[in-house]
Parts: sequence; C-alpha cells; structure tokens
Amino acid sequence: MDAAKFIEDPGWDRIIPLRKAPGSQRHLPAHEDCEQLNVESCQNHLRAGGTLGLQEGYEERPGQIDMCGAIAVAFNSPHHLAVEAGTGVGKSLAYLIPSVLWAWHNDTPVVVSTATRNLQGQLIDSDIPKAISILGESASSFKTALLKGRANYACLKSIAEFFAPGYWTLSKEEQDMLPMFIKWLTTTPDGDLDTYDGLPRSLFSRQADECSGRRCPYYGKCFIHKARQKAAEAHLVVVNHSLVLAEALSAGSGILPAFGRLVLDEAHNLEAIATESLSMEFSLPALARIIRRLLRHRKEYAPHAAEILHSAEAYISFLSRILPPKVETRRFGKRRGYWDDSEKLQTLQQSFEKSVISLVHALHDFVAATEDEDLAAKLSSDADKLLSFVNEAAAVVDGGNEDERVYWIERIQGERGKKSIRLVSAPLSVADDLSKMLYKAKDSVILCSATLRVGNDFRYSARRLGLGEGFSFLTAESPFDYFRQSLVLAADYIPDPAADTAGCCAALSSLLPRLFAATNGRALVLFTSFEMMSAVSRLSKDALEHEGITLLVQGEGVSREEMTRSLKNSSRTVLFGAQSFWEGVDVAGSALSCVVIPRLPFAHVGDPVAEARGEKTQREGGSPFRDYALPEAVIRFRQGFGRLIRSKSDEGVVIITDPRIVVKNYGAAFRRSIPASVHTVCEENELISRVTDKLCSADRLIT
Repeated sequence: MDAAKFIEDPGWDRIIPLRKAPGSQRHLPAHEDCEQLNVESCQNHLRAGGTLGLQEGYEERPGQIDMCGAIAVAFNSPHHLAVEAGTGVGKSLAYLIPSVLWAWHNDTPVVVSTATRNLQGQLIDSDIPKAISILGESASSFKTALLKGRANYACLKSIAEFFAPGYWTLSKEEQDMLPMFIKWLTTTPDGDLDTYDGLPRSLFSRQADECSGRRCPYYGKCFIHKARQKAAEAHLVVVNHSLVLAEALSAGSGILPAFGRLVLDEAHNLEAIATESLSMEFSLPALARIIRRLLRHRKEYAPHAAEILHSAEAYISFLSRILPPKVETRRFGKRRGYWDDSEKLQTLQQSFEKSVISLVHALHDFVAATEDEDLAAKLSSDADKLLSFVNEAAAVVDGGNEDERVYWIERIQGERGKKSIRLVSAPLSVADDLSKMLYKAKDSVILCSATLRVGNDFRYSARRLGLGEGFSFLTAESPFDYFRQSLVLAADYIPDPAADTAGCCAALSSLLPRLFAATNGRALVLFTSFEMMSAVSRLSKDALEHEGITLLVQGEGVSREEMTRSLKNSSRTVLFGAQSFWEGVDVAGSALSCVVIPRLPFAHVGDPVAEARGEKTQREGGSPFRDYALPEAVIRFRQGFGRLIRSKSDEGVVIITDPRIVVKNYGAAFRRSIPASVHTVCEENELISRVTDKLCSADRLIT
C-alpha cells in the first residue's frame, strides 16, 4: 500500500463503515419490578447433567455451585456479596450464569468488571459464550459488549490531523511505521488500539474534553461511539475497574448504560485502582500537553503559553529542591516542614496562577465573541482544563490534609527522555469513596477474587474496601489437592534479601541454573523489584545459556503476552517477571512446573502510599506492620503461589528463597495462608534432590 497516496487522499476515511442505526437499548427497572431468579435453577446449570454439566470433560464443583447460588440470592434480595473463590472453582461461570439470566429476563444490563485485559479476553472468547448457551435457542439474541476507556480507541479526527500536514512532513521513523498502521486501520473492526503495536497511541487517541461529539465530521464513524452504542444495547457489558470508577466519579456521564448489578472480579486490585483514580498530580509534561492542544486550536495565544510555561518551570524548579540528587521519591506535607522559603514559594505560585488566569480570561473573551461553536467548545474545554490544573496543583503543593491524603514528589521520564518531576496527592483510604460511589449507588455489587481473606477471614479486605452494612461473605474452597499436587520448599540457607541483597543475588545466580536444569526450564521466577531481577538475570544468564535454558526477562522488549505464550509453547524456557506477573498468568499443564519466589512481597521501603497508610493505621491504634504491611504482603504472596497449580492434573514445586518465611515469627502468616505444607531445606543439593524427585514423579504421571 502506498502510504503517501493514502494519507493525501481526502476521502481516506471511506474505508471506515458508518455506525449502524441504534438498536433496542436496555433499561434499568426498579427492583420491585424485576423478575426474581430461581436459585436452584441457576445452580442446576452447573450440576452434572445440567446444561453445562453435559459438556465433554465437565466436572461438578461444589464451590462453584455454592457461589452461583449465593450471587443469585444477592441479585434477588438485593444485597452485596464478597466471595473468595479458590483457584479451580470456576468463579467466572459462577457469576456469569446468574448475570446472564438476570440481564435476559429483566432486559437490563449487568456490568462485569476486571482488573486485567487477560481476564477480559477469557470472558469474551470463552466463558461468556458458554454461559449464554444456557439460554438455548434464545442465545443468539443475547448481546454482549466489551467497552474500554476512550484512550484505547483510535480517534478518526486525530488520525486526520496527523495526516493533514502531508506524508513528507513525517519523521523517517513515522514514515517507516505508517504502512503497518494503515493496514491495521483498514482491517480493524472496532479501532481498539490494544490490537495495534507501533506508533504511539497518543497520536491517534483523544481525551474526553477534546472530543467534539456530534459536531465532529467523523461522528458517524467514531469508534468510541460505536463501542458505547453497542454497550447501550448489550445485556452484558464487560469493562475494567478504572472505567467503572470513572463513570462513578463523573456522576453517571453516560460512559456506561444505567445498571443496578455489578460484578467486580479480581477485586483484590480494587483499592489500588481506586487510589489511582482518586489521586491528583502536577507536572510540567502534563501542563505542556494542555498548552500544545490549545495552540493547535489558536496559535495567537503562543505568547500567553510561553509565559505560563516559563512561570511553571520556575515554580517546579523551586519545588524540586526538596528532592536530593540521587533520591527518586520524597514525601512532603505541612507537618513535615518541607519548604525552606515559604514566601518564595508563594510568589512563584501566584506568578504561575496569574499567567494561567490571564490566558483563561482571553479564552473566555474569544469564546464569547466567536460564532464557531466547535472552536468555542474546544477553547472552553481548554480553559476549564487549565483552571482545573491550577487548582489541583495548589491542592497538591499545599499538602495540608495529611490525615486523609499523602503527598509526594518524584522523578519522572518526561517527553523525549527529558527528566522531570511530578507532585502527587493520593487518598490514605478509599473505603468511604467506594461505599458512596458503588455500594450505595447500586442494588447489588459482587466482589470476587482468589485472595480476599487474610488469616481465614475477610476483616482486612472489608476494612480496606469499605465492605460494611449490606454485605455478606462466602468462601468457595479450591477443588485442588495441593498437598498431593504441589511441593513447597523454603531455602533457609539463602541470605536474607532485605539484609544482604547482593549476597542473596549471588546465591540465586548459583542455584537457579542447577535448579532449572533439573526442572527442564518450565519455570517462573517472581521478583519484587526490577533491580533485583536485573541483577540475578545478569549474574545467571551465561550459566543458564550453558544449560540450554532460554531466559525471558520482563522489560527487555517483549510484551507480557508474548512472554507468557513462549513459556507455554517453548521447551526449556524460564521467565523472570515482576509486578504484573504475580497474578493473571495462567499456564496449565507441564509447561509451568516450578515457581520461585526470591523475596516475600512486602511493599518497597519508601513507597509513599504504603508508608503513609501504615502511619494512619498507627494513629488509629493499630500496628503499621501487623495490621497493614503484613496483610498486604500475604495477599500478594497468595497470588504468586496461585500461579503454579491451574488444573487438577497439574503438579509442581514452589520454592521460596527468602529465609524470613521460616526464621521470622511473622513467617507463619505466609505459611498458613497457602493450602500446602512448607518444608525447610538447608542446602542446595537437598533442594535439587527434592525437586527432581517431585518432578520425576509428576512427569511419570503425565506420560
């Protein structure tokens, strides 16, 4: 395809089909007008001999049946429900059966929300089609939609603006990548940028306040409006937690159709995502993006813009003085005595605010005089964005509400690799916000996860997530026999990674090549930091290569999905991962036979949110470690442990090389949190021998 001809063709958008005429939209009936679910009938679909039970290879799971019934009761009552469903319960079908039946019989949408794209894909491609099959001949009339945030969809107007200057104005890199983008654009059914990998998605997406809506010349073909129209017509809408919270924060802006039943899967991530949604920040790159957008609309405001950026640079330069040269993050607040010259700070802040307000007044004058409605809407949006930015900046820099929020300054990578700083404010608790935005606003909210309990009860999660009045709780135990299927070893001879990181890395670089030669690869190593992962990778890479082991390391140019796929499909492969690999990785069968946890997953020292929440716990009479840091680490640890056994036929080993799990008193909290015994090994040969015995036995069973 000739890219130059394509973008110079004024009718290039003819390849994008027009949006279909709106179909029948779902509605939100009053609860008393809803048809109740037959709880027993819901459960029967999952029993042997039921609609799904008749499928080949199906196994009846008591925990799944109990969970399905409890959700049906919660929808009927209505009330809220939190469910911990162990690995293998089949929680997706347990909530999809009542969700499908409720949506179908009441002609109303049910929203299912996840934290990860992986689970969304599993629901859309596999689990939802299975659940819909219970409707029999009516299944073809049941509508499902996957809806993502605006930034995930290509904006045709942004594409037109990118094309407008002409092919030869593009950089060489952009010219080289353009043919693949055009190929994607001519074949994509929905404009989902998650299916495109190439040019920065920011070139082709648009924020809500930049959208012209019905005034846009591409409105009839708009991908985001197509997606929202499809969601409005759907019985079941699949979204992520960020979108649910964005809708709640905007007080029902129409992002989602009106709904009364909400399922939040992967609910152990809800606090972190809500914290991000409720945070405020102030940075020069963020301000520069607003200014650039404004200048695209009216270049004559360049002098105003230059004044704003100049005053902002002086302001941020002064603020950055509290961050020492080699320190990445530092908390601040009024009680911490952070600014050494408050008068200078006030002068710089006033200068910045004055320059912004001057431009805002000029924008308002222009908007009042112009007859161009589209331009007026854009400039009004720009003015609102600037004022909002100034107000958020003032609130963050003030740092005055330390009982409810934490404030910090951090180094960031700005545009074109330029170093910059960002000031951030985040809430210490999201419990009341979640209660107000979700639980009190919806008839029935279902939270589910494999890891909601700490110490065999829900008290910790209930406190963190605001699960109070109106909630009931259920535990659906895993059907797996972990004592038979797994061997859990704790290597107490490895140096404590918290006290001797270098010694720990050296010991791991000695152990891992021998271990993975014994396991024939087939392993996942879960690190708590990229620094430690990089060090162990560097030290062990040659020895692993000598053993014929392929090493995949997160962050070295391969996507998470590609790395997981390689682990599943390639022999003698080992994956080093951090952060996101602790959950959502589903590799069933012998492709994953060993999980290594080098360090117990406590929050990093200096993490401002974790540190401040620990202090809040202490102010409220609790222990920062026992009542906050430890439960958080235990939940993360359980997620990591859950990567190994994914089916009844799986067998393998989990190796914890952090000696604190056996030598520290609090190690018992980790040991008790998993459904298997932890065996201590005192030297490397013993560890290799026990692993070899277990996997030889498992491989014989497989063959």
